[in-house]
Amino acid sequence: MLLTYPASSGAWEVLNDASSLSFTATQQGASFTGRFDTFSAEVSFDADDPSAGAITGIVAIDSVDTEYAERDDYLRGSDWFDIGRWPEARFVTEEIIATDKPGEFTANALLTLRDQTRPVQMKFTFAKSANDDTWALTGEVALRRLEFGVGQGLWTNTEWVGDAVTINLTLVMKENTDTPPS
Repeated sequence: MLLTYPASSGAWEVLNDASSLSFTATQQGASFTGRFDTFSAEVSFDADDPSAGAITGIVAIDSVDTEYAERDDYLRGSDWFDIGRWPEARFVTEEIIATDKPGEFTANALLTLRDQTRPVQMKFTFAKSANDDTWALTGEVALRRLEFGVGQGLWTNTEWVGDAVTINLTLVMKENTDTPPS
């Protein structure tokens, strides 16, 4: 199947209300999902020239919501995200490359969480939405929380809370047709 991309300037307007950022982790051997309700992203991406693209995301860590208030309070605390010292996480691409599959890409990026910056890789798809003039960038990042210092003290033991975390992202976007002033 041949994918047709817009003749794009590469600039996209992210529709925050339609976009989502969630994560999956394990606690006592059971999987749970949480989300971040407040985040922003800047996307400059042309699927026909992915190497010229860039994605930057900023997450307000205090917006974490696992639908369990006690866990959310712990996550905001000093042993976990420590939002008093590090209120946001930052994702910045260093390189975007096309894979062998049409519409699929890999972003090599730096993720800063707490006081740690580490390389991560986001596999993502870029496709037109079925019902309107929007496009969706849908990606996944696998990471180890302990590499970012998330879970201090007793929580470095992975018996109760697993080390592996999967982050899922969907950015719903419209092509930015505004032309910059001359």
